[in-house]
Amino acid sequence: MPSIPVNNSVLADTGALVALFDPDDHWHARAVAAIAALPPGTRLITSLAIVTEVTHLLDFDLRNQWMFLDWLTAGGALVRDIPLEGIAACRARMEKYRDRPMDFADATLVWLAERESITAILSIDSDFSIYKIGRKKLASLITDA
Repeated sequence: MPSIPVNNSVLADTGALVALFDPDDHWHARAVAAIAALPPGTRLITSLAIVTEVTHLLDFDLRNQWMFLDWLTAGGALVRDIPLEGIAACRARMEKYRDRPMDFADATLVWLAERESITAILSIDSDFSIYKIGRKKLASLITDA
């Protein structure tokens, strides 16, 4: 597992969060293990776009949605706003990676990574190994083992 960066911040992507709150998800055990392996003091950071995707994908069971939202409000992850200039930067990233394609939610995480110097992500999405943050790529803390 990659080491946690000096600033103790890790991004949280949709797939990992859905897996965390859906015990039937193929990635559930790995998501739980990745969260448990985070050192004390690690801050999970996500965006409102990710929160929207997670609740949409958990819509098959309101209890799972509520557990996720309760976890957020209890401090499970910090939810960052994306200001207008961030939205413009996300749109530019989406155009740059249109061959993948990069969706808006993923673009918000790349923007947050750049803005907050975050180099690690809880994700099951292999596209994050392609997206560049400056000269680096985000290190995924969940692997398909």
